[in-house]
Amino acid sequence: MWRLATNGIMYPTTKLVVTALLLFIVAADAAARKAPPPPPLLPPQRPAFAASNGLRYFYPPPPPNLCFNHTDIHCPRTGPVEVLVYGPKAKQSYWAPLCEPADAGIKESLADLICKLVTGLTPYCDTSNSSTASCYYFATIEPYTIPKGNPKNATYFNPNSYNRWVTVTGGNFSTASSVQDLNLKVSATKCSDGKMLAMYCAVTYEFRDRLCNDGVRRYC
Repeated sequence: MWRLATNGIMYPTTKLVVTALLLFIVAADAAARKAPPPPPLLPPQRPAFAASNGLRYFYPPPPPNLCFNHTDIHCPRTGPVEVLVYGPKAKQSYWAPLCEPADAGIKESLADLICKLVTGLTPYCDTSNSSTASCYYFATIEPYTIPKGNPKNATYFNPNSYNRWVTVTGGNFSTASSVQDLNLKVSATKCSDGKMLAMYCAVTYEFRDRLCNDGVRRYC
């Protein structure tokens, strides 16, 4: 098992080395069998919002304090919207919440445009004819009331974290490729009536399947 070298030092024989290596492998294998299996990989985290061309539609449910005193039971299915606006100084930009439009027609046209933009359907969905009904759908409800104070809960909507607020007052909704193409009133103070746009947007199952079959993998 051991051999004496010419320098007088004892060295293990090859057989002893191989035996020790085999014992180590067997022990390691036994330890691995006793170890618990690794935890499963977590699914990828869903982004908080859908973004498109200076626009953010926040996925439902909205921050809890936006629905605390809301009268519509569908409030948890909606989400607030923000647009990117620019200040007078170079490279000065702000994400601003969308206020509730004063005109009901503007409100519906705005929600339609937002839904079309954030779902990214163009050019897959022909928005020039009645087929839009089978592509996506949107809904608006009574607006959110802007909460007062400075909430300490990080999941709550904090109006004091915004420097700009935006109201859409009109524009050509049929040709607009972004909310910024519309007529906007940008203010450094909160929405004049204390109300924010509340809406819901989704792609229909029928159209989602069609997109998936056409290779638009994000809808599969």
